[in-house]
Amino acid sequence: MKKIFASLMLATLILLPVGVFGATGGDDDFTTEPAPTLSVETAINNITNWSFVFVLTIAVLFLIYAGFQFITANGDPEKITKARSSLFYGAIGVGVAVMARGLVSFVRGLLGK
Repeated sequence: MKKIFASLMLATLILLPVGVFGATGGDDDFTTEPAPTLSVETAINNITNWSFVFVLTIAVLFLIYAGFQFITANGDPEKITKARSSLFYGAIGVGVAVMARGLVSFVRGLLGK
């Protein structure tokens, strides 16, 4: 089980940048415009966006792993307990990611931005 989970984590870390670069559309139009300046607000937005994607990806992998544990438990109470805890932690991870994203939006609304 640990090898499968480690393999899934490694595959995610390897394939995640491929998806990001593939989503850019391969724009090869190089211009001589100056690079945009990076403000603190933009940097914080970028960090929170990447953190959200990372945490949500890990949480979904935990949910998939929990499903795999349920399928391979074969009625063993100890394995079912481990699967339930993995499912619980995965659900908590999704909840934390969504609440953190909502908290950022809430604070921005309070600040008037």
